[in-house]
Amino acid sequence: MPEPEIRVFDNVDALFRAAAERFVERARGSVALSGGSTPRALFDLLAQEPYRDHVNWTELGIYWGDERCVPPDHPDSNYGMAKQHLLDKVPAGKVFRMRGEIEPHLAADEYQRLLPPEPLDLALQGLGANSHTASLFPHTDALKITDRRVVANWVAEVNMWRLTITVPELQRARHILFLVTGQEKAEAVRTVIAGPEDPEAYPAQVVRQAQGSVTWFLDSGAASGL
Repeated sequence: MPEPEIRVFDNVDALFRAAAERFVERARGSVALSGGSTPRALFDLLAQEPYRDHVNWTELGIYWGDERCVPPDHPDSNYGMAKQHLLDKVPAGKVFRMRGEIEPHLAADEYQRLLPPEPLDLALQGLGANSHTASLFPHTDALKITDRRVVANWVAEVNMWRLTITVPELQRARHILFLVTGQEKAEAVRTVIAGPEDPEAYPAQVVRQAQGSVTWFLDSGAASGL
């Protein structure tokens, strides 16, 4: 596996502009969006010129790497956040959301059938302070699943069901792009990129075995432990 690309930015504005350029470059056939607060600024940029007109929104397959098990209009919905900040502002034609409002295992089965047969062209990823990515949390059952592409994962840490792509599905993506900001993420970044290998405790380390390319876009705070 090639070494990951690591880029450090002096400020978050520069980071998100670079991320928008990378999105335009890599989001050809399919993309998996991420949730949480970090990608909001990226989505806002992508909905504006010049980036908006450089993506073939009508043909791009838009998927998610994970979802909270809540209805789509819930404030915590990853889909809802993307809809508000991006999808309502571009001519998105192929949007495939995870149905967080139905029984989690049924939702996982359904989404597994919706994913494209080929690897995702771009998987946007965040990183939690506990080193989780997607909804692959430390010491959860989903980390052990190798024969499925999507699973329902009970996460005791947040006391809720999550839907998530599995480790093999993430690893087969053609390009994985992490967006990480903030001093509070510095130790997780250091551990995942350079620490002793223990993906049960630090799940995002699974990208060390990625089949495609892996890029880390970090602000100076998040990179301060490297």
